[in-house]
Formats: sequence, structure tokens, C-alpha cells
Amino acid sequence: MHLAHITVLDPQEMDEIHAAALRILEETGFSTNCAEIIELARSPGLEEQDGVIRVKAAAVDRAFETVPRSFRLYNPSGKAFKEVGGGDPLFFSGHQAVFVHEYGSEEARPGCRDDVVRFTRVANALPDIDGIGTPVYPQDVPRHAALVHAMERMLLYAEKPLFFAPERRDDFETICSVARTASGTTDLGERPFLIAQPSPISPLFWVEGSAQCILSAAREGIPCVSLTQIIPGMSGPVTLAGTLALHHAEFLIALVVMQLVNPGTPVIYPGAWVTFDMAGGGIDIGAPEKYLLSIASAQMARYARVPCMAAGPDTNAHLLDIQNGIEKAFSGIADALSGTDILVNSGMFSNALTVSLEQLVVDAEIASLIRRMIRGVGAGADAIALEIIKRVGIKGEFLTDPHTAQHFREELWDTGGSILQRDKVDKWKAAGAKSVEERAHERAARILAESPRPTVGRAGQEKIHELIAAFESRKQ
Repeated sequence: MHLAHITVLDPQEMDEIHAAALRILEETGFSTNCAEIIELARSPGLEEQDGVIRVKAAAVDRAFETVPRSFRLYNPSGKAFKEVGGGDPLFFSGHQAVFVHEYGSEEARPGCRDDVVRFTRVANALPDIDGIGTPVYPQDVPRHAALVHAMERMLLYAEKPLFFAPERRDDFETICSVARTASGTTDLGERPFLIAQPSPISPLFWVEGSAQCILSAAREGIPCVSLTQIIPGMSGPVTLAGTLALHHAEFLIALVVMQLVNPGTPVIYPGAWVTFDMAGGGIDIGAPEKYLLSIASAQMARYARVPCMAAGPDTNAHLLDIQNGIEKAFSGIADALSGTDILVNSGMFSNALTVSLEQLVVDAEIASLIRRMIRGVGAGADAIALEIIKRVGIKGEFLTDPHTAQHFREELWDTGGSILQRDKVDKWKAAGAKSVEERAHERAARILAESPRPTVGRAGQEKIHELIAAFESRKQ
């Protein structure tokens, strides 16, 4: 059976957090500078007064009636991929980094459009990376157009679902137009291969750009996670339970809004946590409180009966070193074993500001290990193998037994393709005494040695270039 989910909240505590969130919505409410959200506040169960929108519990209950508990993701080509909310975690490469670390270099450098293509190609080839987040904001294009150019590069090469974080309506709509051209579909919600992550401002303010993106995602039927990344002690209460109550309230706002606009649109519970280092004055994504909050988010998502996401595996480390491994392992295990459906940040390190291909390969290995753990230990007559034990008998051996040959591939984690060291020291030295980072670099290099093959034909590429040129002209 699968491993049981790890938890940090009991049922009564979840009830209390939900009840507190409802009181926040009814008594404090939220505000926005988005005229469309203010207009939406005329809907039953919402009321606007003096710039404050309050949400009644009845509106939340109605939203729960229409939001799907799970949904199917697709490839950009329209092929059914994997279920989100089906019980198994999906690992996406990290997104929105600023810098790229090249193997062998001491300093990271600004990312560019070619980096987006390289990361997309490597993510395509790694079986334990299920989707592709915007790896880096290219800085060889106008700053205001970085996300659009990154998504254009990804959509030309991606063979897996994509995760991106739009903050302006024009960016979002341009990306949707590029996605329709690249995929050949007219309905991005019918076979969704995009997941959007706009970010309102905590506490309780829906800034116009993010609000418009959430509305557009709902109209398109694109799965959406409204990420209010509350920082305990800064944008939320320093107590974890208080932050969770505020976090849950902000999720409920997005749930209600999206179900009012388009009932049945997939809504994803957010869980991208950081804390504030009160001693050093920086953002901490490797703190134990992050792991606790991630586990709690997965529980509250199940309470709300929707899929959830988390940012992970994460690390503050600036190198592919011991700290990196410790924090990545804790982060990935906390997220995946708590039942999180989507983990976004594979390939990232250095406070999520930097990406490297070697880190992406290593994180794919972490995902593979975690997946084996989640599968747990099966039982039943064949698995317990009583008859085989009798047949082999006292002082026998099982290596050559047919039962071993029949089951070892499914039962034991495959070390044959692993970049982790399993050999004795003399054999390891004879093979070059390579580090994990060296092995990861070699794997990425082998993938990139193959000729790049765009998934979009020439006519589609020309249409996409026209869409990008029109977007640029509107920004001049």
C-alpha cells in the first residue's frame, strides 16, 4: 500500500482554521483596485462597501459545489498526461529564476532565451520531471516582455505540461494566443496543458494585474493557483496557525471568484512557503517551519477537496553541496509524503534565484527516490512469498530464484541509471572518482548533444513570431 500521508493538523484544528478563515472573509474582507472584481462583488454572497469586499459563507459553500476535486493534464500535443489530484505527486521544474549557473563556473550569470530552450529540452528528457515551469526570466529581451519570450521558447519545444506565473493581462492573453497556435487547439480549457499562477498581495489585497489574470484563467478554463505567498511575521501572523488561517481565507477568495466566473474551472490550493530569518534578515526557504506549513497546506487542500501545489524541493544553499542535499530532501519529502499534488522548483537553488541543469538532474533523482518511498510495501500472497521461502529453505539463496527475476524490477529502485554512487571505493576511483554533480552534468550534456527538434512547424512558428511582435509593439 502507499505510505500514509504525514500530517500536522488534527480534524478539529482544520475545522478551526476553516472557521477562522470564514470569519476573516465576513468580518475583515478584502480589497482590490480591479474594477472587474468590484463588479463581481454584486454577485449573491458578496457585498462591497467603502472599497471592502466581504464574502459570506454561503458563497464559499456554493463554490465548493462546482470546483473539481481533480483534473487531467495533457501534453501540448493534446495527449492525455497525468491526473492532478489522483494521489501521486507531479514534479515540475522550477520557475522564475533570474540567474543560471554553468557547470564549472564560480559565478552565476543572467539567464537568456537560449537557457529556456536548454532547460525545456532537458526537462523533456527526464522521466521523473512531469512538467516544466518557466526556468528563468531571460534578460536578453526587454524586461517587460521576459515572461512572454520565455513561454514562447518553452511552447516551441515543450513535450510536457507547463507552469507559469503571469502578472499582467496582456502578457497572459498573449501567452494564451501563442499556446493555441503552438498546440493547434482553440480551447485551452478542454485539454489543459497550462497551469497559471498569478499572485495577489498579502494580506487581503487583489492587485489589478494579478486579479485580471485570475479572471482570464477562469474564462479560459485554465487550471489556476492563486499564490498568496504569506511570510509569517511579515505579511501574516508569526504564529503558523494564524498564517494558515489567513492563507486559507485568501484561497477561498480565489475559489469563490473563479467559480463565479466559470463554474467547474480547476482551482489549485497554494502552498509555496518561505519564512523570514529574524536573525539574518533574509528569506528562508530551508526552514523547518516551511516544511510544517507545506504539510498543513496539503491537509487543508484535502479539507477543501481540491488539488494542491508546493514550491519544492527547495534550498537556500548557493552550491550543490551538503546543505543543498539536506534541504532538498527535507523539502521534497515533506511535500510529497503529505499528499501534495504538484511540486514546482526542481532545478532551483540559492534561495530560488538560480537554476542549473545539474541541479535539475539531481532533483529528478530525488523525485525518483521519493516516488519509490510513496509506493510503500505491498502485501498479498505473492509479495509475502511464503511458498518461495519454503522452496528455498534453510541456508538457500534467492538471487537465482524465478520469483526474484519476476519481481525485482518493480520492487527495487533501479540503480542502473542512477547518478548516485553505489560502487565500492576502488571501483568508483577506477571509473574516474566522479562526483554527483559531474555525473549530472554528463547526463544533461548527453541530452543536449542531440539536435533540438521544435514541436511546432514552420507556419506555426511564423504565426507565433507575429504574435510576439504585436505584443512588443503594444508595449512601445
